[in-house]
Parts: sequence; structure tokens; C-alpha cells
Amino acid sequence: MKKDNEFDVLLEYLFGDNQQEKDNFMKQAVNLYFDIVYETMAIRDLHTNYVCKHTYLKHLHKNTYECMVCGMEFEYVPRY
Repeated sequence: MKKDNEFDVLLEYLFGDNQQEKDNFMKQAVNLYFDIVYETMAIRDLHTNYVCKHTYLKHLHKNTYECMVCGMEFEYVPRY
């Protein structure tokens, strides 16, 4: 089977022919990417509205973020 791109080669190297592991990896990667995007949006959108002003927010659960520096929690609903 010919691999068309470097990504496919990397997945095969990591997981061989195990499609379930590849699928699980892809789901985790997409979830992580969206967490990063939403955390970035929250920092940008909340920057003038939240007290601590640190730029290290972590997504805890639905619409709740915690500052990784001081521990303050913020509620944020992404616009998208």
C-alpha cells in the first residue's frame, strides 16, 4: 500500500496496522488541538475582563478555565 504523505508514514510507524489505535490517536489529537484553540481564544477575549492577566489558562471542563499560574478560575463560552 503506497503512503501518500508523511503523516500516514508517521501513523504507520507509531501504530502499525492497528486502525483502532490510529483512530484513538486522531481523536485525542483533535481534542487537544481544540483545547489549545479555545484556550487561546479565551486568553484573547478575556484579557481585559479577568483579574489575574496571566496567559496560561487550562480548560477544566465545559466553559471553565483555570489560570495555571495563580489558580483563578474563569468561565468562558467560545464564540464559535
